[in-house]
Amino acid sequence: MSDSEKFLQFKLIRLSSDLDHALSIAYEPGTLNTPLIVFMNGLLLPSSSFRPAVEQFIELVKSDQGESRLPGILLWDRYGQGLSDKQEKTHDAHDVVETLHELLTHIAGHDEEDRPIIFVANSIGCPLARMYAEKYPSCIRAFLFLDSMMASSDFVSIFNEPQDNEEASRLLPEEREGLRIGREKMRAIFHPSVTNAEGFDRSRLPEQVPFCDRPKFQDDPFLTVMGHDHAFFAADTEEKLGINAFVVDKYMNAEWDKYNQGLLKLTKPDHARGTIRPKNASHFIQISNPDVVAQELHLLYEKVLKAESD
Repeated sequence: MSDSEKFLQFKLIRLSSDLDHALSIAYEPGTLNTPLIVFMNGLLLPSSSFRPAVEQFIELVKSDQGESRLPGILLWDRYGQGLSDKQEKTHDAHDVVETLHELLTHIAGHDEEDRPIIFVANSIGCPLARMYAEKYPSCIRAFLFLDSMMASSDFVSIFNEPQDNEEASRLLPEEREGLRIGREKMRAIFHPSVTNAEGFDRSRLPEQVPFCDRPKFQDDPFLTVMGHDHAFFAADTEEKLGINAFVVDKYMNAEWDKYNQGLLKLTKPDHARGTIRPKNASHFIQISNPDVVAQELHLLYEKVLKAESD
């Protein structure tokens, strides 16, 4: 097996909190005294979805730093995802935070307990990373958010009905119909009460992460916020869910843009970058635009290395 084939090989491990179920992880320790990059995926894709971006990022690091400053890399699938076993019980965001903390303790040697951490997160992984940072902030130096889930939203209310007849009269019939379909689809697919194959209970997430702009991160880590391409996302949503693209853009894209702007306030202004919306970026930016993700992660990594050496 070549070195490239050995890179980020997944294996199954068991944590002491649940010896009956295995977690699928891929871990590369990197070189001594470098940050550990922890990847947090969403509900619909396993952590292997980050692999193309990771491989391109590592090549950028090698071209810049050689082999001497390679970061640690951790990809992991929550219980019920990828090759990880599914638990009989459901888990919520707090459970995921504790599982990750136990996992990091499990893989870290005593010499690495204070290793700087960079989070790269997509979708629901972003509020999970925020919750982790709120409880275990000491080692976290940076975040790369890829189209964060709007954790405080029930998604249905994004497509609210007109409040009165006057407001309704200002809408074209196709817009009113688009709003109706939007509510219907969101209620059936994305409302926090809707179950999922993973067994992730999202019902309390709007209470657990109720604001986009607070609580602020401790110690002002670096933060880059990326979002989907509005036009691409609107057209894709119309094709897949039947919600009029104009309605998606006017209501959902506008709401998501406000949410992303709020995320940038989680750290001090000169440590925040975004919102970056790559051309043709889908909700899963690591899949549609792995090259851009690799470049933005490389920028963050360089900032963290410099800050750690100052």
